[in-house]
Amino acid sequence: MAPTRFPHRAVLCAIAFALLAGCANKDRLATGALPDDYRTRHPIVLTEGERTIDIPVASGDTRLTQGTRDVIRGFAAE
Repeated sequence: MAPTRFPHRAVLCAIAFALLAGCANKDRLATGALPDDYRTRHPIVLTEGERTIDIPVASGDTRLTQGTRDVIRGFAAE
């Protein structure tokens, strides 16, 4: 007779735990520590940094190639 009562006890315990879990104090959760404003949570920070570009120049070159000019223009635009 005891083996048939055991599953009922497990189900009753699970129901009791579920009901008690609903009584948790949600005000004590740590989510209130996060700021409400997205600009505070995820600030956009711009910093100055060093950037280098490689400009290959041969000894006999008198002009820059169009590709090299485009690289320099893009560098200057940034």
